[in-house]
Amino acid sequence: MPALFYNCLKLKHYYDSFTFSLWNQVIVIYWCNKQRFSKYRKKECMIILGIDPAIRCSGYSVVAVETLDRFNVIDCGVIRNPAKAPHSECLRRIAGGMRELITQFKPEVASIESTFYGKNVKTAMILSMARGAILATLAEHNIPAYAYSPRSAKQAITGSGRASKEQLANIIASTCNLAVADMPLDATDAIALAICHANIVMRQEMQFLLPDAL
Repeated sequence: MPALFYNCLKLKHYYDSFTFSLWNQVIVIYWCNKQRFSKYRKKECMIILGIDPAIRCSGYSVVAVETLDRFNVIDCGVIRNPAKAPHSECLRRIAGGMRELITQFKPEVASIESTFYGKNVKTAMILSMARGAILATLAEHNIPAYAYSPRSAKQAITGSGRASKEQLANIIASTCNLAVADMPLDATDAIALAICHANIVMRQEMQFLLPDAL
């Protein structure tokens, strides 16, 4: 069973290591998404891939940044894996999904959630596996990745590092003219991560906050 993508533009497609197919009723929506993306590709803008890694449901975002005050969410969504799929299969699908996003949107840089230190060692190890699969795929395509804490990402959007996913979604939807109902909550952190990176690289006075590339 292939991994399921779901994005805010109602795009649903399935990825498999050997085959790629789209439902007939989704082809037009996918084409509209490509048209929307190509409009920004012709402009002088930075394409940032935001990633919130998880073994079962990884959030992603593709953000086009023209200036500090002008940015657009080109695409966002999640890469889902079945609850009972073995970790090795989940990692294969995550890596495959990342390759598809990179091929489609050609990001120049990636912003990924940093590792966290929790009491549950097993959870941290599983998350690290997903993160490693993503970083390896980015390295295959020579895309530098920068890590930011969830607190820093949320603060870049809401001004508070303790904002909920719902609060993030409402602010992002209002700023980027998106419908909250169409935006998966697991993608909101990925959008915040991309915008967090944009805020730093677009401000000369904040360059000292730019972390080393992973």
